[in-house]
Amino acid sequence: MRIENEREYRISGAWLRRFEQSLEQLQRAPLGNEHPKLRQARLEALQSQIEDLREQMAQYEALRRREVRSVQVSSLEDLPEALIKARIAAGLTQEQLAKRLK
Repeated sequence: MRIENEREYRISGAWLRRFEQSLEQLQRAPLGNEHPKLRQARLEALQSQIEDLREQMAQYEALRRREVRSVQVSSLEDLPEALIKARIAAGLTQEQLAKRLK
């Protein structure tokens, strides 16, 4: 989980659209002088970025819809991400959470 707020979610959506457009353009473009293995590496890199962003956005959306009922914390290192997830699931902004924690 890397998307922590609505701003990052919107930015991620914009990047997702750019990557999808780049992938479509690359798939349609003639090979030209490009080596086939290099083309394949570029395609796989774009596909990987797309999958990663889709997964992150889906996780954020699930939290916003309150489909996540609990967050697993196995160590203190997990606490920051668990707090972020709980904040999103509670429908709170970072500022609202900060006020509640005072």
